[in-house]
Amino acid sequence: MTPPRRPAPWWFWVVVVLAAVPMFAALGLTDMTGADDTLRFLARLYPVYIVLSGICAGVTYRDRPLLAWILVVLMLLSDAGIISLLILEQ
Repeated sequence: MTPPRRPAPWWFWVVVVLAAVPMFAALGLTDMTGADDTLRFLARLYPVYIVLSGICAGVTYRDRPLLAWILVVLMLLSDAGIISLLILEQ
């Protein structure tokens, strides 16, 4: 008999939300810079990626916690990447 599935712990959701917070800085930087159309498109698509990655990380934590942590690390790396792109564009 399979044990009942438990949701991801509350502290993991806090980590996911904290990993998503830099998304707001990227949105602010997009409006402040004179970014070209490609970079503006990537910056507008970025929040969708962050939200979907956070949801996937929370859902997969039950069965595969290592995969969930990998998704969180990828969120943080993409945060650093998009913010550095926007800062270098200035």
